[in-house]
Amino acid sequence: MNKILCLSFALLMAAGALAQDVKHVHVLGLVKDPDGNPLATATAVLLDVQDSTIVGFGITNAEGAFSIKRIQPASYVLQVSYVGLATHSEVLEVPADEAELKLDLITLELQALDGVTVTADRIPMQIVKDTVAYNAAAFRTQPNDVVEDLLKKLPGIEVEQDGTIKAQGEEVTQVLVDGKEFFGKDASIATKNLPANAVDKVEVFDKKSDLAEFTGIDDGQDEKAINLELKEDHKKGVFGSLTAGYGTEERYQSKAQINRFDKNTQLSILGMFNNVNQQGFSPDDYIQFAGGMASLMRNSGSGGRVQLGGNGVAISNGLSDGFVETAAFGLNLNRDFGKKADLNLSYFYSGIENQVEQEIRRENILSSALSFNTAEDENQLTENRNHRLNSFFEWKIDSMQNLRVRGSLAFNNSAFENTAVSESLTSLGDLRNSTERQNEMGRDNLAYNLSATYRTKFAKRGRSLSLSANLRNRQDEQMILLQSLNVLAATPTKPAVSDALEQDQEQTNDLQEYGWTVNYLEPVGKNTYMGLEYTRSNDATQLKRDVYDLLDDRELIEQLSNHYNRDYLFDRAGVSFRWLKGKSNLSTTFNIQQSKLDGEILSNESTIRQKNLNFLPSLRWNFDVASSKKILLQYRTSVNEPSLEQLQPIADNSNPLNIYIGNPDLVPAYSHRLQLRYFSFSQFSMTNFFATLTGTYTNNAIVNARTIDERLTQITKPVNVDNTYRASAFVGFGTPIKAIGSRLNLHANYSYNRSVAFINQVEDFTSRNNTSLDLSFDNLKKDVLDLRLGARIGSSNT
Repeated sequence: MNKILCLSFALLMAAGALAQDVKHVHVLGLVKDPDGNPLATATAVLLDVQDSTIVGFGITNAEGAFSIKRIQPASYVLQVSYVGLATHSEVLEVPADEAELKLDLITLELQALDGVTVTADRIPMQIVKDTVAYNAAAFRTQPNDVVEDLLKKLPGIEVEQDGTIKAQGEEVTQVLVDGKEFFGKDASIATKNLPANAVDKVEVFDKKSDLAEFTGIDDGQDEKAINLELKEDHKKGVFGSLTAGYGTEERYQSKAQINRFDKNTQLSILGMFNNVNQQGFSPDDYIQFAGGMASLMRNSGSGGRVQLGGNGVAISNGLSDGFVETAAFGLNLNRDFGKKADLNLSYFYSGIENQVEQEIRRENILSSALSFNTAEDENQLTENRNHRLNSFFEWKIDSMQNLRVRGSLAFNNSAFENTAVSESLTSLGDLRNSTERQNEMGRDNLAYNLSATYRTKFAKRGRSLSLSANLRNRQDEQMILLQSLNVLAATPTKPAVSDALEQDQEQTNDLQEYGWTVNYLEPVGKNTYMGLEYTRSNDATQLKRDVYDLLDDRELIEQLSNHYNRDYLFDRAGVSFRWLKGKSNLSTTFNIQQSKLDGEILSNESTIRQKNLNFLPSLRWNFDVASSKKILLQYRTSVNEPSLEQLQPIADNSNPLNIYIGNPDLVPAYSHRLQLRYFSFSQFSMTNFFATLTGTYTNNAIVNARTIDERLTQITKPVNVDNTYRASAFVGFGTPIKAIGSRLNLHANYSYNRSVAFINQVEDFTSRNNTSLDLSFDNLKKDVLDLRLGARIGSSNT
């Protein structure tokens, strides 16, 4: 590996050395409008005379000057353009005997209105206010390329290996197609499936929040987004693509995508099927396991490689670990009903079969003088079948009010099989315990969600009212079979024990939730606004879990069975103030939240009652230092309520050697978070720099306390601890290096975490320092070769 890296960098350096021997010329120019004023953000591009491909381009600065660097002597077509003005074109001879070529003043005239002229301009990009628009025709792609391949060629846009898109140094959170949602808000579905040759323009912009777009009052809550503007011939008619392949060891993949668009309708159908660990959809499309399955994986001894919880599958690096067979089918419909109503419907099916074989070797340090080792061999098979239907309807009642309604319906069927053999030994190699496990689980889940938002503006600018409500329901059924043979070795005080476990667990879990919010905004002075907000949310859960002993004529095990009803209610009221002046946007919020938890454990006829009152202030300040240079300061407080699973004192013995039991004395964790961000991007040099400093301090943090006996069996129980905090810093830098035809990317991370751990009732203060540095080079011209060379180094100290 070292030899390969050395050779690769040597080739890069050699390419750079050769580049130095080729004569290059810097082309300099000045652009003004018809009145003689400098034109900022005008685009100047040099095109090859033969095929009109881009050779180089520049963007004018505030003085109207542009520079196109390192151009080889030859004949080119120079085009200078600006929105609303006529494009300037001329044939340009770049001489070989000059280091710089200074052009005469270029004046862009007004666009002629007495006729229509069709040209074949390939202006690569234009900047209009905060939107950067790329002309897709100016960047060469292959016939079978998808949008993701096109994005990789656009200056200022980076596509990571996992499909994450960054534009101007910021992560893109949404990709629209002709301004409309495409399969919800998942960016990867559009970029991985739409053909690149269907795109006319790629528009990168800061998307404001829904409330800010409606009221016209910027609240600072923007996110980076991309809009794919399709070619006119693709807005009407049918287009699509089909890809299929077969290889050695019976590996195969296939993907199909077809679209039918017209003036008022967008219909897209896509499908895929492969066994090469590729998913063309996001983890949000998976429904994850919960309840007993979460406990099973938490206690499986796999060290947390599989993280489960919430409302979808979250498996460490996704389901690309192990051997994966995936199938997916999706349908997306956008329909415009005139100018006032829009409808979006999408259906998505995803099927996944994932097989993992792994070996784990771990050293567990109890103190400076005591440690033990564990070894585990595990096979697991996961199958998921998920159906999801989403809908979105917007009605623009008039210019002052609108109504938005969202709905979703999801059904999931999943199965899990796990076989494992593990053992724990002392540091001297003496066996303390061993286990053989074989667990199976089947689960059905049905869930729906409905929300509606009504907004209205008043005659006075800035005055608005927003009403929203949501309703959610989830029904879950699980069947779990646990089988294990556990051996506890003899100790000086205890004899050896061999214990067999065979249990059948049946669990049902019903969740009903509703909530509503009222938000009122009132101007109280010049560029000053006051907001009033009230939110109420209530969710109720009924869980029934019965555990039967199959070795005792399926006798009910009452101490492991659990029936409970949970009702959680919180009310939050707050006032906010917002100041907008020039480049500065400052907002402060003062919230009071009262929460109430009522838990009734029917299994042991006990109750859990908790009522908490919290003050939750926050502050957010945005400052635009200059064009594409921003500072963000944000302070936020939050409350993390313990779950009923963490509160109830009932043992979960899914893994008999690692038992989990709740703690009814837990209280909510209260956190303070302060973050400072700086972002800078230059459209002239395509250089970006961004830095983030973050600090978090938590009182009553919830951590797990472990008790380990002499046979190395463990009991885990959550407890509250004070004075835990975390600090982190991140710096990113990227710039093109034309001398070697590459782009340099540099990322540096540092984090410090101070927490508390309890082992055998001994309180340990733990400090962790993590540092990493990531350096990589990407070649700029990717028409023939797409290459990334780099290295990552990390250090961790505990």
